[in-house]
Amino acid sequence: MDVVLVCNATAFDPMHAILALQQNKHVLVEKLLALCARDYDAIAVVEHTSTARVLVGYMRRYIAAFLDATAELGDVKSQIQYVRVRDIIGPNSVFVDQSGTFPVRFTDFPPSSRPRTPI
Repeated sequence: MDVVLVCNATAFDPMHAILALQQNKHVLVEKLLALCARDYDAIAVVEHTSTARVLVGYMRRYIAAFLDATAELGDVKSQIQYVRVRDIIGPNSVFVDQSGTFPVRFTDFPPSSRPRTPI
């Protein structure tokens, strides 16, 4: 075995990532990697002592809206250091609303930048 795929509830991801790294197994973790900075730091420490590496996968990177946006940016995208997404694409807001995390609904952008029809 060369790679461990970690697909848990996020609270268990750091523990399993660390266990795999301690065995020098590469780790692919679904986002979110951890719930606090302490866990991120612990994973980083173990990764530096391991011959293996951690990769965090995010399935939204491959959806059409993201691919279209990155194609439209062209060469400029290599200069971008920070992006803030202020909406959830598609019906996912239904699931997020039910998750108990109560996401913030941003209103600090002009009405002209909002979608004309509800998504």
